[in-house]
Amino acid sequence: MTNTPGLRPEDRADFESVLRLALGLIDIRSALLGEPTVRTSASLYAQALAAAEEITAAASDEYRDYLAVRKAAERLKSLRSKRFPTVDGALWAALVVLTPLVAGAAAAVLLLIGHGLHLADAERRFGHHCRVGARPHRGGDRTRRPPSSAAYSRPPAQWPRARRPGT
Repeated sequence: MTNTPGLRPEDRADFESVLRLALGLIDIRSALLGEPTVRTSASLYAQALAAAEEITAAASDEYRDYLAVRKAAERLKSLRSKRFPTVDGALWAALVVLTPLVAGAAAAVLLLIGHGLHLADAERRFGHHCRVGARPHRGGDRTRRPPSSAAYSRPPAQWPRARRPGT
């Protein structure tokens, strides 16, 4: 092993959290209870922190792999930030600002469509087709206005029949 990397300062926090996790495992705690030379896990934790450089040297291959994965993750993160340039929280802020504006614009458009239907006197025919599913009238003149919705609240057999012209 020609080049053994030492524990970097930015990796010390990760080393400490992994050490805490390892000492918290049930297998390790039960092994510590059976070992008379080690008093507590806290003393073992302090010894491991003091010997962090030796532990890193002993696990140099694994530490190199860890550094390679970290470097690849940083490269991937930089590529993502170039592809989707956002400042922290900028996307959320844009969503919060634009949602009411888009909702207001949609409401205005729907109100204008409704007003246009009212002005064109098409709301009755449009509403009728929405209620009955654009069912054609039975026989007779197809240009007459449909009967009121109360006529369709009865069963289909009792619906009013269209009058034929001249009868």
